[in-house]
Amino acid sequence: MYEYEHIMTFDQPMVLAGPSTSSPSSSSAASPPAAPARPTMRKSIKSDEALELRGPLEVDGSVKSMAAVSFAGGGDFVVRGRVEAYGNIEVDGNLNCGGKVKSMGNVKVRGSAVCW
Repeated sequence: MYEYEHIMTFDQPMVLAGPSTSSPSSSSAASPPAAPARPTMRKSIKSDEALELRGPLEVDGSVKSMAAVSFAGGGDFVVRGRVEAYGNIEVDGNLNCGGKVKSMGNVKVRGSAVCW
């Protein structure tokens, strides 16, 4: 029996973003503060081009790019599998990963990166 694994593939560079935390302004009385954004959930992310991921983002599988991977926006990122890139890996925020981090280029971290 074959197990189906959902993998996202892209032909062009993309930006994946979590839901916005901004609320529309109104002229009426002050509204209650918006609830914190829930992370966007993905199975696996794979691309032949550079990836720019914006948090909060949870990936149940791995993140793989034949170019660079950028975890941008200062959000929280959880990757339960491996993070692989043939280019640079940049982290701007907090990255928790359950597998290896593999890069053929440089790894730059502005925040924290924890792999278990």
